[in-house]
Amino acid sequence: MAGGIFLAENKVRPGAYINFKAAQGPAAVAGTRGVVAMAVPMTWGPQDTVIALESTDLMDGKCIQKIGLPVTDENAQVYRQVLQHSFKAFVYRLDANGKKARATAGALTAIAKYSGTAGNDLAVKVSQKDDVFTVQTYYRQSLVDSQSGRTAADLQPNDWVDFTGSGNLTATAGTMLTGGENGTVAEEQYAAFTQKIRPYAFHTICLPTVINDTVKGTVMDYVRELRESKGKKVQAVLPEYSQADYEGIISVSQGYRTASEEVGVAGTVAYIAGLTAGSAVNQSNTYHVIDNAVEVIGELQDEQIEQGLTQGKLLLSVRQDGAVVIEKDINTLTTYTEDRSAVYSKNRVLRCLDDIANHTRGIFEARYIGKVDNTENGRNVLKADLTGYLNELQNMGAITDFSTEDIQIQPGADVESVVVNLLVRPADAMEKLYMTVVAG
Repeated sequence: MAGGIFLAENKVRPGAYINFKAAQGPAAVAGTRGVVAMAVPMTWGPQDTVIALESTDLMDGKCIQKIGLPVTDENAQVYRQVLQHSFKAFVYRLDANGKKARATAGALTAIAKYSGTAGNDLAVKVSQKDDVFTVQTYYRQSLVDSQSGRTAADLQPNDWVDFTGSGNLTATAGTMLTGGENGTVAEEQYAAFTQKIRPYAFHTICLPTVINDTVKGTVMDYVRELRESKGKKVQAVLPEYSQADYEGIISVSQGYRTASEEVGVAGTVAYIAGLTAGSAVNQSNTYHVIDNAVEVIGELQDEQIEQGLTQGKLLLSVRQDGAVVIEKDINTLTTYTEDRSAVYSKNRVLRCLDDIANHTRGIFEARYIGKVDNTENGRNVLKADLTGYLNELQNMGAITDFSTEDIQIQPGADVESVVVNLLVRPADAMEKLYMTVVAG
């Protein structure tokens, strides 16, 4: 935790800065959030497809069929992390050209539905009663499918394996599938991911395992395109990419330990992506306590933390009471201009501004395009819609000092165009306390 005395209100780190001085004489008298788009190598699942993984899937076991892993598996960490504070992740499998596991039992051949090492945990058992055979599919020793027939051709594919072969079935004690291999990750897979998720609505993009700076730059260009050309206000969370210098990119370079596991940079990237996606427009994550963390991996000294913050790094630190916290909820923007001042580097402020943009786009597309006349009455209806929404933000504490005069809606240059000018004042959370204690 930062602290100490202050000579001016110019501190970088959040903290309490307290001066002690002798006494002197008296002086003159709305937004719902929580969706992540994530691309990771996987041991199970379809190629070139977006999988919707919800937080409830981790609890009720549906994740096993979707990602091939139970929530308790050590390899499921990245999914646990991303869904701790978000409710949905659109997951894309990055690796390609893997091999499917398979097994042959008599006339029957079972082939795993998807490539990857998870297929090696499948087994097929064929039992006989009279002249009817029951074929059971097991995943990690749990029964996932059962069907009956007499020949291999009688069997239907299930969620785990495809059956092939001809001829009569024969009883087997149980045959494990083997030969499943994960694929490899090529740069073009990241490009495929960005194309596949275009139609989906999400708040953050998460790439926990990307190490290639060229790919990171491509992702930044994609986010910039979404934010500035497509009107889709999202952020990406990437490992160690503070050089982005852009409000749409959050850079993470540390990990942490809990009492039961070590969460590396990849897991922390997923955690921050989920947390950022799930945070409300009136919520700051500065000094957010990392769930169950007891130690920072890559802990920095005070001077290193200050330097890192000025470089646009989202850092973890240890609070005075021992809790592991997010030092400051910032993105990588460090070069400030008239159009992008320092407030754009604060993720709470950006969430608010992004929500205003996303909400306005959403209601305009759903309620106004092709439906409402571009007349004074029609523009007044739009103004009333926006006023109601902005009043909700003000009641939430996301913005301050809003009045209807802050919205100006006028006809545009074209007969079908409207121009909206909006003055908005996003609020932020307290981060720095400058206090002088005067001894009387």
